[in-house]
Order: sequence, then C-alpha cells, then structure tokens
Amino acid sequence: MKILEVSVEGIRGIPASGEGIDLNFQSEHEQVPNWIVIAGRNGAGKSTLLRAIALAIAGPAAARNLVKSFSNWIHDREDLASTTVKVEFSQSDSFKTGRPMTFNPSMALQWSRVEDGPAPVMERKIVGGVGIPHVARGARIRADGS
Repeated sequence: MKILEVSVEGIRGIPASGEGIDLNFQSEHEQVPNWIVIAGRNGAGKSTLLRAIALAIAGPAAARNLVKSFSNWIHDREDLASTTVKVEFSQSDSFKTGRPMTFNPSMALQWSRVEDGPAPVMERKIVGGVGIPHVARGARIRADGS
C-alpha cells in the first residue's frame, strides 16, 4: 500500500480553516515514491501527522484501542478535526478474499467537541475513490470508547 494523499485539519498543533496539511504524493510523470521522509524540529507535528494517518487507516475501533484519550486531540481554536488518507494498493498487497480493488480508496476520521465531557466524539467517514472529497457523516462513536 502506498499513500497518495493526506489531509489533516484541526488536530493538536495543526489548525483547520484552510491552514491544515494537504499533501499530494502523486505526480503526472512519476510513480508515487516508495519512501516518504518527514523531517522537522521537535514539536513541529511529525508524530501528530503520522498518528493521524495511522488512525484514519485503522478506523475508529482500532483508534480507541491505540489512543488512551483524545481529550487534547482537537486544536485549541477548533471544534472539529479530521484526517483523510487516500491510498493505492499494489500487487504485493495480499488480500485473502475478493477481487482486487479497481480504485484508490480513501479512509477518514473526524473528531468533534462535545459539551458533556472532555473527550471529543469520533466518527468514521465514508469517502470516495477519486481525490479527497468532502466526507460524509458516519456513525458517531465516542473517542473514550463509550
């Protein structure tokens, strides 16, 4: 699997409102690189970016098991945070059943602040296979596991 596109908004030190992170690793003339290096100073958001990507790919059930609490996950100035990741599967990715995918799927999660507790609500987003569109609403799952 290769990551084609990433969009992160409103998570920890990454603001939203057009100031988030939008990365596109595709090129019209070249293949997606096998390796992508993320470099930056301490506290720049490298780990937050990687964590957000992993959680979007894993989905809400796995995210609740991987992160103890999302209470400080949403940026201070935001009420909503989201991550969307578009991937490409290759012949070397093994799937036990089913047909090979004929499109590049996107996975996404969204967190929103709630008034009745410190942990935000986490939602799985269903997205299409062309670009990273606006995501549709999914089932609401509290980030604290309830």
